[in-house]
This record gives sequence, structure tokens and C-alpha cells, in this order.
Amino acid sequence: MMMTHAADHRIAYAFQGHGVLDDALGLHARPSDLTLFLLWSLGEYLGATGDLAFLDAPMPYHPVEADPGATVWDHLVAAVRYLVDRVGLGPHGLVRIGDGDWNDGIVLAAADHDLAVADGESVPNTQMAIAVLPRVAELVAPRDPALASELVAYVAALRAALPVAWTGSFFGRAFFGDGVLHHADRIDLEAQVWALVGDTFASPAERDALVAAVASELDDPSPAGATLVPGGEVWPAVSALLTWGYARSDPTRAWRHLLRNTLAAHADAYPDLWYGIWSGPDGLAGPGGARPGEAWYSPVTPMTDFPTMNNNQHALPLLAALRVAGVEATAAGLLVTPRVPERTLSLRTELVDLSERPDHVEGSYRPRGGADRVLEVAAPPGRVVVAASVAGVAVPVPASAARVSLPAPAGLTTTFAVDFAPAP
Repeated sequence: MMMTHAADHRIAYAFQGHGVLDDALGLHARPSDLTLFLLWSLGEYLGATGDLAFLDAPMPYHPVEADPGATVWDHLVAAVRYLVDRVGLGPHGLVRIGDGDWNDGIVLAAADHDLAVADGESVPNTQMAIAVLPRVAELVAPRDPALASELVAYVAALRAALPVAWTGSFFGRAFFGDGVLHHADRIDLEAQVWALVGDTFASPAERDALVAAVASELDDPSPAGATLVPGGEVWPAVSALLTWGYARSDPTRAWRHLLRNTLAAHADAYPDLWYGIWSGPDGLAGPGGARPGEAWYSPVTPMTDFPTMNNNQHALPLLAALRVAGVEATAAGLLVTPRVPERTLSLRTELVDLSERPDHVEGSYRPRGGADRVLEVAAPPGRVVVAASVAGVAVPVPASAARVSLPAPAGLTTTFAVDFAPAP
């Protein structure tokens, strides 16, 4: 938030040294994804912890003296306004791409760069907005019902517009202002993962078709995570999101992909490379081509000179593990939907501990904020909740319940256990 320019509420691409903001020599003066990532992270943090007082915490813009009285709430509202009003929607009703979405170089692939920046549209940013903004709307509703309603309507419009990018078995990557869907003929993982996370499909058959396409063309051919394109590179920042997407409907494939996105899996696949084992860069070559398992490279980035110490190699498998465990933030607390395929999983974090097997989950939830939370536990597919307890005391469960809601008071540790049985 302190990298947000006070003048126009644009979030800087990066910073150097002691806080010097950087837009990569003007190449990323107006990327379109950063406000979405800020809103996603705020939604996760506020919902899971209950630290709603954080919204009133002082949080200046850049430079600090420009608006020293600003708060986190101001940043949240400014991020929404920047996304809706400044980034805006393109000719097809999708989120504009600006000079880059998650992919820093995406508009460099356009025949007309200036047209792409002006009128181009990002399929993954549109999908991400659909996935993350509903929770933000729920969180802001008590303070600003009008803003919440605007977000709900905004997401509904994006859902209605997104099918223009559907090719029949996967989503195309982007429009560059010329009306042509880029990568309509070749699957690109960047445009699939948020669709799976946000469930942006007209029917279950479309989801099945996308999972099948991703699995056969990007996942199965690679020993260490799905590639961005057939025969391309593996980027944990994207492939870990695929694990989350898989977990929504195919726990077995999600578990397999979780394990194949670890440093251990890369060490097994490419044991002669020193990097990718204890740490690595943000992207690694896939099994195709002349450099399998090695660092990606470009003329302007020193990835082959220093192919390590990137947090995506470490943080993203942790996110994927949380999602395979079925842990997701809601506006009111946490939702736990065990997605462990006929095996056991134990997870220990600062916020929540879990031990899961197909017929049982137990653990502890420690919301550290000042607002009471709700812990929802949902039965895995094909099962129902048959028993639940908090601190060893039984909680009533309706017959054939799909989920149970458990109170998690602020500042306390809530221990719980839930049993499942096959659905009648």
C-alpha cells in the first residue's frame, strides 16, 4: 500500500534501494493486475484473522507526506475505484490489460503495442476479479453497502462477458484491441487457473473439458509442475494456482500436482542442476527443448546469472497445500473442505492446525483479530457431516448436513472435530 502513488492511486511495479519506486523504465507504468492482488490479499487477511480494526490503521501513500492521514480503508476503496474507473473494461467487457497483467511482457506479443495498451483486455485478470471480488464485497458491505453492491454488479457483468474468450475446451489469453483472441489456438495456463478457482463456467461439462485440456497438454507431460504452454516453462506462481483449481473438483489430481510442484520433485526430475533443489528462480524450463529444468532467461533479466532466491518457489507450494487441505478464507472466517483423496494430511500454521482423513477432520483455529469468526466445515464430495464438536462438546448436526458452522470467538483458540460418512 505504501507503493501506491498518492496522485492517481496507481500501485508501482517495484521498488529499489530505500524505497525508490520503479516502473521498469516505463514498460510497466500501468499494469492492470496489482490492485487485484492487493484486494485479494486484504480479503484473505481480514476474513481469516478477523482483524477488521486493520481497516482503520494509518497507511500513507507514496510519498508519505502527500496524504499522511490515509488509512487501510482508504487504500481498499482507492483500489476498487482504480480498477473500475481507471483500468476499466475493454470492448468485449473484459478487464483492460494496460501495459501488462500478471505476465509482464504480454503486450509485447501484440502486433500494435499502443493499441494493445489502449484497448487490450486480459482474460486472466477478468477471471481473477470474478474469483476474489465477491469476498471483498461481503467485507465492505457493513461500511459501504453501495460500494458492495457496485462490486457485485461489476462481477456479474464480467461473468456475462467472459464466454467471449471460451474456445470450446479452454480460454484464450487476451484481446489486443484488434478483436482477435490471442492464443485461441494454443492453450495458455495463465488464462485457465483463475477460471478453475472462480468456477467461471457455463456448465460442469465446460469445466471437465478445461481440466482435461490442461492435464493432457500442460500437466501430464511435465515431471515438475504444469507448463505455461505446451513444451514451455513452469512458473510456480501460476502452476500452484492450478493445484487450487484442481482441488475444486478433482482432489486426486490436485494432490498429485501439489507434490509435483515441490523442490523435491524438481530435484528428482533434474538431479544434476544445483538450483531448483534448495531454492530457484521464478520460472524454470519444462521438459521440452534444449534446456529442461534450467532457469528461464531474457536479454534484460539476469535469471541465469542468479537463478535462485525467489519466494515463489517456496510460498506458492504452501498456498497450494492450504487449498488441497481445503482451507479458504471467507468474509466471516474460514471454510475447511477436506480434499484429501483416501489418505491423511496434517498441516500446522500460525492461524490453523489440521489433521484430515476422508472420514474425519480435527484441528485448532486461532483468529487473532478482534472480530468473532465462524469456522465452516464442509463434507468432501459424496459424504455428509454426521458429528461435530467444539472443545470436546458435541454440536448439533442436522441429518444429511453438507456442512456445519462452528463459532470461533476472537482472541481464543477453537479446537474442533468433525466426522463424515458416505452420503445416503
